Amino acid sequence: MKKLLLYTLLLTISFSSAQKKELRNANKFFTSGEYASAIDLLESSKEIFDSSDDKIKSQAMLLYGKLHTAMEDFGLAMRAFNKAKNLGISTQLLNPEVNKLETAIITSAIGDNETENFNSAAKKLKMVYDINEDKNAEYLYYAASSAVNSS
Repeated sequence: MKKLLLYTLLLTISFSSAQKKELRNANKFFTSGEYASAIDLLESSKEIFDSSDDKIKSQAMLLYGKLHTAMEDFGLAMRAFNKAKNLGISTQLLNPEVNKLETAIITSAIGDNETENFNSAAKKLKMVYDINEDKNAEYLYYAASSAVNSS
């Protein structure tokens, strides 16, 4: 019985360290700008993260959000940040990343408006409004303005 308990404990510890190792490696890829490699590593380790606790899952979702923000896949970034929030990630970690997402979306929308891609700009500005409706109410007006220009 003691051996079974010992083996179970060792297996749990090694599994936990594997999750953290994969997350740490994906984070290294992110910081070095190798976004595709980081996403590939996270995707290949998805089964490991699915069976982990909420803390590890939320950290993985936060990293997904950061990656998608950097790759300008804003819809996926928003979903990843929402999942991280629902899993209980601290607001101290989440809020700066959501602010970066807002800035990236606004910058991209401004570029779309300058190239007269008003439909895309309207969708992006509506996304900014959806992130925080109280704080970003004026972006709904800007989204409507871009939508009118697209007609």
